Amino acid sequence: MTAGAILALSLVFGTFFVYLFYGIGGSKGLFVNYFSLVTGASLIDVLFPGVLRMFSMISGLNLGVLSNPLLLMFSPDQKSFLYLVLARFDVFALWYMVVIALGIAVFSGMNIKKSMMISILYFVFKSLVAVSFGFIWLKLAG
Repeated sequence: MTAGAILALSLVFGTFFVYLFYGIGGSKGLFVNYFSLVTGASLIDVLFPGVLRMFSMISGLNLGVLSNPLLLMFSPDQKSFLYLVLARFDVFALWYMVVIALGIAVFSGMNIKKSMMISILYFVFKSLVAVSFGFIWLKLAG
């Protein structure tokens, strides 16, 4: 599978879960609206951290810590469960969550507080899935 196909598939799955969470929450809107919003917001969650990692590799400095304030306070081992949990609270991931909540509130006419609560629930779900797969991968990789 090519990188483009993997990217497209991850966008479709991500959009499906956002659509599902907001659909359960009573939001109106077409899947194409959600897909457009998730695609645009994914630039925040994927592109900006990627640029930061690129500058980290070029400069030899760990600039990724700047986007995650929790990792500045703690310095857990990168192969620990605590690191997997703390790594999810990245500034860009939180920004993504806010953009999704505000975007859906605008195009669906939903209350902003309700949209933000659904977005937080989605973020928790997404984090639990990512931490679970990361933890399983750590155990399998040894």
